Amino acid sequence: MLRTSFDSGIYLEKAIQAELEGKPSVGYLKRSLRLSEESVDHMRAMEASLDRMLDLQARNELTPKYKATLAKILTDHPPVEIVDVRNSRYAQIAKSAVTSPQVAPLGGSLDEVIRNVRTQLVALRQQTERMNTEFRNAISVAEQGGFAAFVLSGRATFPELVMQNEELVTIFERFYGRACLTTISATMEVYPDGLGWLPKPQKK
Repeated sequence: MLRTSFDSGIYLEKAIQAELEGKPSVGYLKRSLRLSEESVDHMRAMEASLDRMLDLQARNELTPKYKATLAKILTDHPPVEIVDVRNSRYAQIAKSAVTSPQVAPLGGSLDEVIRNVRTQLVALRQQTERMNTEFRNAISVAEQGGFAAFVLSGRATFPELVMQNEELVTIFERFYGRACLTTISATMEVYPDGLGWLPKPQKK
């Protein structure tokens, strides 16, 4: 998901550079859009995986030691910046609005952490889908020439959505990374509790 999103940005930059050099840009733009659409597909697949994790979590009780350890780690963890389209620092760029990053706890339990990750992911996907809709309109402009002027004029919503998306992808990456690190840390602290069935390393 992250790879296709970042690659989409690279091809968008190539399109603008080509336009500034008087070269065709439409091919780069279409490639960028295809990659962005692929990233949406990956997001939907990840949402389905998180749903399966929630179902698994509901049907299988965590060990008391793991629950207590994870709860303590989450309680001590500082709030993390979240995906918030309304308060993204690019959301009102034309008005020069400056907003503080929106932060929230990772959650208080494994179930809450998974649900919060999913909430962040859905918000990112929906914003990406809006950006892709405007992207198709931008390609129509590029096919007639003048794409760079269209982007730099400040009169179109597409450039703002692109900047916002870049920011939100990074925010989600950090949130997801923190969620993974805390749950892994709790697992390592209580090992072998609940994981005694794992094969032990063989001494040579």
